Amino acid sequence: MFQRDTLNSELSFFQKIKEMDYTLLICITLLSIISLLVMYSTDGGEILFHTKSHFSKLAVFFPLMIFIAFFNIRYWHTFAYLFYLLIILLLLYVSFLISSGEPLANILPCAKQKIFSANCMITLILCSITKRVIPKS
Repeated sequence: MFQRDTLNSELSFFQKIKEMDYTLLICITLLSIISLLVMYSTDGGEILFHTKSHFSKLAVFFPLMIFIAFFNIRYWHTFAYLFYLLIILLLLYVSFLISSGEPLANILPCAKQKIFSANCMITLILCSITKRVIPKS
């Protein structure tokens, strides 16, 4: 929305907090709370697996999103292709393990978390590649 100092790495920590898009942050927070309430509702009004799982992911990845937002975007542009290659290799590795016929649960005990992490990295990479910010000269 406001891209006055998007690529400026000389901003202090407090200036970066001041320059954050609070409208977007409030919308993400509201959407997260609504989705948490929906999960609570689908669990029959009890805090069961889906609600706990969604809350734990929200508690971990929301602060991670804020932390990542403080990095200069040029960092993500520099390493985007390396991350992309790493994720493609990991996905090929998982695909090879699945095609070998052995159950994935025996090979990778936490396969769902690794695939979820791969999806998060792919999302970050695609955002980095497609949303290039061109500095004004």
